[in-house]
Amino acid sequence: TIPMMHVWRSIVGVASLSAWFYAIAHLPLATAMTLNYMSSVWIAAFLIGGALLTQRQGEPMHHQGPLLLSVLAGFGGVAMMLRPTMQANQLMGGLLGLMSGVFAALAYLQVSALAKAGEPETRTVFYFSCGATLVGAVGMLWNDFSPWGPQAWWLLPVGLLAVLGQLCMTRAYASGATLVVANLQYMGIVFAGIYSIVIFDDQLPLIGWLGMALIIASGITATQPMSSSMRAWIGSSVQYTMTWKPSLTSVAAAFSVSGMLGNSVCGSPSTSSLHSAWPSSSSRPRRRVRTASSAV
Repeated sequence: TIPMMHVWRSIVGVASLSAWFYAIAHLPLATAMTLNYMSSVWIAAFLIGGALLTQRQGEPMHHQGPLLLSVLAGFGGVAMMLRPTMQANQLMGGLLGLMSGVFAALAYLQVSALAKAGEPETRTVFYFSCGATLVGAVGMLWNDFSPWGPQAWWLLPVGLLAVLGQLCMTRAYASGATLVVANLQYMGIVFAGIYSIVIFDDQLPLIGWLGMALIIASGITATQPMSSSMRAWIGSSVQYTMTWKPSLTSVAAAFSVSGMLGNSVCGSPSTSSLHSAWPSSSSRPRRRVRTASSAV
């Protein structure tokens, strides 16, 4: 049901943030950022891996290659800009940093699933904010309060910008092509690099400039129009759904075979699968998803 989908989105979203904050506290910042930005790689792995597992005999396997390569190239650019390092005694921080990327990928996919179910972006962000506030309030019972001083007022613009970022991210995954949006998330590192140069007068080495160029090039590649054969192949391969299973011991992410993946990746779903996996048009509003070439 829709409420349980919001609960699942809050669970994986808060888990991702909690793991990321732990990684930031126990790892070099560049390493924690790199591991968290692996979320785009995990999104590609979930979607493309599902397509490969359900591929019919005789169909070529190379159609999904360009999008996957662009995501991997973008992550390579992130690694070149941040140049992460990790010590032997930081294994737990590295593991949780890696898990923050996995949970973030599940959260982004759930945002896309909520959009297909007809949920508006503001409601999705509102329920996620409520879940994060609830978990934070419970966590404060076991931790001391930081003294309130003039520097605490900086939390207000931080919170405002975070909400705006969540709204933009949710709108992007709701109306754009999933893998294209996942690739363009790497641009956050590019902007961070530019801010560090302009505001803090930092120096970016040559490998950092090359990484920035690689991120930009991968984003341009991902936004190019797809071939009709690639759109048709992915559009008939897999459907991605996120379901709440109260009878199970945990929340499960389910991959069901049909054609809705094309709706989130390429914008061309097979109509036969829409009726079997999603509510009928009488029970939910339809939502138009743009193709990769028009999502940017």
